[in-house]
Amino acid sequence: MRAAERAYRSGDAPIASVEGFVRQVIGWREYVWGFYWLRAREWAGMNALEADADLPELFWGAETEMRCLSDAIGGLEETAYAHHIASCSSGT
Repeated sequence: MRAAERAYRSGDAPIASVEGFVRQVIGWREYVWGFYWLRAREWAGMNALEADADLPELFWGAETEMRCLSDAIGGLEETAYAHHIASCSSGT
């Protein structure tokens, strides 16, 4: 991690790349995953953002020509999981 920081400070690596690398090395995803399961029951009924809008029709089977959106919703339907960085199928 120190080498990655030095690469950033010397201008040899962009901050986004170094930050992503460091997060992976320190196990950020595993930390968040573990923390989620530690608090899952407590959080299940929370609505911290006070969201009350209905989901768009797309979430209930509406069609779209946007492949990435279709893939993301399809994956959500199959697994009940979504990530802020969706992986999309190739194609048109």
